[in-house]
Amino acid sequence: NIYYLIGCCSTGSNATGLPTGVSLGLSGNTVTISGTPTVAGTFNYTVTTTGTCTQASVSGTITVHEYPVAPTAGNNGPVCAGVTLTLTASSIDGATYHWTGPLGFTSTEQNPTVSTSATAAMAGSYSVTATVNGCTGPEGTTTVVMNTSPTLNPVGNKIAAEQMMLSFTVSATDPDIPTQTLTYSLDAASLAAGMNIAGNTFTWTPNETQGGVAFPVT
Repeated sequence: NIYYLIGCCSTGSNATGLPTGVSLGLSGNTVTISGTPTVAGTFNYTVTTTGTCTQASVSGTITVHEYPVAPTAGNNGPVCAGVTLTLTASSIDGATYHWTGPLGFTSTEQNPTVSTSATAAMAGSYSVTATVNGCTGPEGTTTVVMNTSPTLNPVGNKIAAEQMMLSFTVSATDPDIPTQTLTYSLDAASLAAGMNIAGNTFTWTPNETQGGVAFPVT
């Protein structure tokens, strides 16, 4: 707010040149300029008194700054656990930056490093704002996806009969956030032996020449 005092014989005042959204008010002998400007720019205003006294006027300048746009946020994901996780924000002239994210993460760097040894708990949404001339704009956001190696649950040894199908399902656990779809595959030697895996179901019908032989499977 901007305040002026007027003489006792002045009965009012008016103003010209104020930005849209800003107005002049009078209480007693105190003139107040206040409001929320809705347009940016430099505004030269003049306040003039009214009443029986000789008119007096005073001039001033109000500078209204634009809010900065939301930064375009990004990251180097998906990343695997144990590697470096970094964030990026687009460049805005004269801006300072403020990041927030999971596990209480904060940073004032434009392009911070979250960790040089990322963990699954660091996955999620990160937000960044830009501040220019004291005006903070809207948030930009980016979602970090972490890839942690899944763990295959023990399968154990299996016994198969010649020309009879052996079938069983396999399973694995994966702590990735958000949840990802797991796929299963066999090594080349197992595929060459006629083994197959569809989804998480293993099948194999050994032929007569494969009887009595142990087959390591990966």
